[in-house]
Amino acid sequence: MKAKCVGTINLGNKVTVSDPCYESGTWCAVTLNKVLEGEFKCYIKEKKYGTWGSRVTEMVAIHNNYINVVREDNYEYCIDVCVDSGTMSITDTAYYDNAHNNDDYSEEWYQREVCDATCGDDNKNYNIADNDCFIATSGFGDGQYGVYGAFDSEDRLYAVKVVFL
Repeated sequence: MKAKCVGTINLGNKVTVSDPCYESGTWCAVTLNKVLEGEFKCYIKEKKYGTWGSRVTEMVAIHNNYINVVREDNYEYCIDVCVDSGTMSITDTAYYDNAHNNDDYSEEWYQREVCDATCGDDNKNYNIADNDCFIATSGFGDGQYGVYGAFDSEDRLYAVKVVFL
C-alpha cells in the first residue's frame, strides 16, 4: 500500500499526538519532546474496505531532511493513544495549546478544521490546519492506536506515525 503525500506542516521541538477534540494534557493526548524542528511532509495510507469505503490505515509525518532516508524498520514503538472522535492529529504543541485553550476559538477551530474538513461531501479523510496541524480520520473510528517514532543519532524525533489498521 503506497503512502499519499497530503501536505506539509511545521513542527517545533514538541509535538502533540492526540484526538483533536481534547486539549493538551488530557487522557488521550501525548506530547513527544526533543523533536527535530522544521517542515514535515504528511502522508496517509488508505485502503478500501467494501461498503465501508476508503479508510486511513496510517498517518505519517516525516521531516524534510529524512524523506529519502526513513524506512519501516527505523520506527520504534513509543506509546498508545486513544481516539474518541474518529480523528487523530499530529500537531506542533504550541499551536495545539493555542487552538484549544481559547474557548471561543476552540469550538470554531474544531468545527472548521476537523468536522467540516473531514466529514464533508468530498470524502476527504485528512486536513492540514494552518500549516501546523495534520488531522486524519482514524480507520474505523474510536479506539486505541500505536504511535511510532524514528530518531536521529542525537535522539531527536524526525518521523512520527500512527497506525490505525
